Amino acid sequence: KTTASSIWNTLKDKYGQPSIAATYAEFKAMLDMPIPSHEHPTPAFGKINAHFTQLADVNFEISPKVQAMILLSKLPSSMDTITHL
Repeated sequence: KTTASSIWNTLKDKYGQPSIAATYAEFKAMLDMPIPSHEHPTPAFGKINAHFTQLADVNFEISPKVQAMILLSKLPSSMDTITHL
């Protein structure tokens, strides 16, 4: 017996995953997110972390070490002393 639920599940399985283009757009948005030099960095860190979470939700998980390297690379030059610790 075909039910609305079974049809929905079939459609979800077949078409429910984001495309590589959508995943790349999320990844690119994360890379393009600046950390301002004259403002508190917490809001920017939160947005970048949200991108990491969105990527993990579509099975594009970035390891914590790589996440840390990405964050360090985004720090403004005024925070260079932090990146060298």
